[in-house]
Amino acid sequence: MLGGNVFQKRGEEPILFCTHFINQNQRGMRMGQWKLIENVATGEIKVFDTKNDSNERNNLFDNASNRWEQLFKSYKNLLSKHSVKPDEKLEKKLEMDVETREQLKALGYL
Repeated sequence: MLGGNVFQKRGEEPILFCTHFINQNQRGMRMGQWKLIENVATGEIKVFDTKNDSNERNNLFDNASNRWEQLFKSYKNLLSKHSVKPDEKLEKKLEMDVETREQLKALGYL
């Protein structure tokens, strides 16, 4: 490696995010043009090149490759820095009444 983090431009800070809307249970990190998403419930990892794939349709992550090792390491370091355990599961589930569930189902969210 050439030194430093190849996924991060000089002076650019990574951004950590979490999404728990309608049981998505996803969290991830944006760093430059790269976006890494982890599904907390399944452990699935996705990596997108947001510069060349703004609709995030082409998952570039490959379990057999160590190509993303540095990006994933930066992600885990960022999680630990912000006191979020990487393997932590959500303890509370979203509870809603039958009417709300039916409305969301009719809209295609469930």
